[in-house]
Amino acid sequence: GNSHIVTVTPGTMSDVVFQVFSGTCAGTLTSLACVDVTAGTNVETTTLSGLTSGATYFVRVHSFGNATGQGTFSICVTTLAPPANDNCSGATSLTVNAGTTCTTTTSGNSLGATQSQAGCSGTADDDVWFSFVASGATHAVTVTPGTMTDAVLQVFSGTCAGTLTSLACVNATTGTANETT
Repeated sequence: GNSHIVTVTPGTMSDVVFQVFSGTCAGTLTSLACVDVTAGTNVETTTLSGLTSGATYFVRVHSFGNATGQGTFSICVTTLAPPANDNCSGATSLTVNAGTTCTTTTSGNSLGATQSQAGCSGTADDDVWFSFVASGATHAVTVTPGTMTDAVLQVFSGTCAGTLTSLACVNATTGTANETT
């Protein structure tokens, strides 16, 4: 898959650190993540996304201490399941707010999501779907990123089983700034 969770659980080892690499041992290794968030006998974990299905990745595990902390541990890699709204047919229904203020918001999550069609801007390899029923001729749609960076917003009309027509493609900001159409 494109997203996996790596978890290292200390046994007798203390203050576990792990690093994930792409590449080859005989060639060049590229660090994708270095994880040292906790200390002592606490579990270290990270979610990796944007991986290439079928590619081999390497995980290096060690203790933080200098000549101390060596011991046993367990390591586990799990696949991140796609969210229920990974495809158009599973779109999460949104509430249309009356007026110009959002009083009802919906949380989203693209972790584990897969590409359902080509993106209108950027790479849509983590796209998720939402739907709403128009209550008037004009609506504002705002996406407020949480941990996501550089969100892209595309609005369609039509049906998932039929033809979708793109009405708007918005990628006006970068970082964690809102996208609005």
